[in-house]
Amino acid sequence: MDADTYTREKIEELVGAWLRELEVEGPVDSEALLLDLGVDSLSVVDFSQLLRRELGVEIKAAEFDLYATVSETVTKVCEQIRAR
Repeated sequence: MDADTYTREKIEELVGAWLRELEVEGPVDSEALLLDLGVDSLSVVDFSQLLRRELGVEIKAAEFDLYATVSETVTKVCEQIRAR
């Protein structure tokens, strides 16, 4: 498994854990909008802190788009990691 695949899988796991904390049940469609899943600005702050704690990645909550899909959010985080 290459580093990019590992990173994407790790981010997908973190996003899944975060959404479960928000009580999103069942499998999550990767094309679902964060907003439609009940994500709000406060939960994005929690996610930003989770990324910092788990991966050492600094992404400000304001950089996340609530109208982005789950897949777009995972891609954004992966891009931030690669840019380090």
